[in-house]
Amino acid sequence: MAAYLVILNGALRDGPRFVEPRQVAERAVNKLGGNILARSVNIRVHEGDLQAEHMVVIGFPNGKQLRKYLQSPEYEYIKSFREDRDVCVLLTEDR
Repeated sequence: MAAYLVILNGALRDGPRFVEPRQVAERAVNKLGGNILARSVNIRVHEGDLQAEHMVVIGFPNGKQLRKYLQSPEYEYIKSFREDRDVCVLLTEDR
């Protein structure tokens, strides 16, 4: 059954810095059969007080592939670029 990863981040203060990690992420996701389903740099929160401005939704064929991605060296590299952000929320849905 499909599994989904949702990443919410605060404002991109240095957009060009994230070009290369974004490319690494796309290759790693594709290698595991996943797809980037949505990406936005201008999200609006309609309820609650989450201060995220950037969102990525990634779909994987199943939870096993999602977990492989989260445990991959590529993901560890990508994660290092987000750790100093104002907000970083990582959600998964795996049925």
